[in-house]
Amino acid sequence: MLEYVLAFLGLYSVVFYSLLYLTQSEKVRADPEAKNFLSISVIIPAYNEEKSIGKTIESVLALNYPKKLLEVIVVNDGSKDKTAEVAKGHNIKLIDKKNTGKANSINVALKEAKGELVAIMDADSYVSKGTLLKMVGYFADSEVASVTAAMKVWEPKTLVQRMQRGEYIINTFLKKLQSFVDGISVTPGPFSIYRRSVLLELGGFDESTLTEDQEIALRIQAKNLRIENSINAEVFTDTPSSFRSLFKQRRRWYLGSLSNLWKHKYLFSPKYGDFGMFVLPLALSLLLLTLLSFLLHLPSLDFSLRFEPASLRFYYLEFTSTTFLFVFVMLVNMAVFYYAMRDTREYGVFGGFLFLFAISFLLTFVWIAVIAELAFNSAAGLKPAWRGD
Repeated sequence: MLEYVLAFLGLYSVVFYSLLYLTQSEKVRADPEAKNFLSISVIIPAYNEEKSIGKTIESVLALNYPKKLLEVIVVNDGSKDKTAEVAKGHNIKLIDKKNTGKANSINVALKEAKGELVAIMDADSYVSKGTLLKMVGYFADSEVASVTAAMKVWEPKTLVQRMQRGEYIINTFLKKLQSFVDGISVTPGPFSIYRRSVLLELGGFDESTLTEDQEIALRIQAKNLRIENSINAEVFTDTPSSFRSLFKQRRRWYLGSLSNLWKHKYLFSPKYGDFGMFVLPLALSLLLLTLLSFLLHLPSLDFSLRFEPASLRFYYLEFTSTTFLFVFVMLVNMAVFYYAMRDTREYGVFGGFLFLFAISFLLTFVWIAVIAELAFNSAAGLKPAWRGD
């Protein structure tokens, strides 16, 4: 019974997003033209980022945007390396403070920022020159509170990074589709732009959460304001290079995500449109049912693809409805990945196969570990951290 419910929800999700793509395909790569250039403050919180902060700042200063309207603020959050020294070598405003965390660093800079818009950027990320021009046009609509960029992996070298490249391509594509139904639930830290007045009205970023970029997005949704996405605006970010560092990052992400959803559980309501009635419930249901199905079948998992009873034999491979469902899901995922690569113009074919057949399986174990951790309440002492460390 569980498999049928999971299959129904999975197929429903596939059909919904497929129809959404078919009806909105002309809008996927279409960004509104920037007619009014608003002033923008780019806030870059940094902790021990001497190796990357210089390149991050240089990518911002190289943006195609009127320089008189662009303010760059670097917040050195008590770094123990030469982050502050490297930042001082550029034409930016530097705030030097004791270590109090990323969200607090953003809030400190937010009080001093002068721009009508505020871009929050990680100190290990790099924007393409045309990124701002492709994002700022969305703010002509007064209901738009934030705009997200297409997040991509910077120079993937290891197997783990190439896996993530495929994952990021898929997520970038789906985030664009979700924007058509006001369904974006996170404004990623590598580079997202906000209307400054909205951030001030919300009281800034939550300094207690593990994932401040998701928590602020949920509060924006709670105000029934819109979060848009530009699939053309590129931001490249450094990603974990080993399975150990990936586990640490995702552990924090998943714990923060579950905590934020519990804190803002009131969002599961018709009051919040498609976001509350469709996007959140479907995503959470698919996650929980997938994990439950995985756990129930793990003890009897058979990689020989020999299922009982066999309903069809073809070249010595026995097929049943379970096998057909597996093959169907893989074919659908491959089709989605093809369109994702085409529309994001990011062609990581090998990374895509690694994502479909490896990292998605591995991340299931991370989710299981996180839920077990919450069940035994051992995550209570985990504090907000930098970069997933």
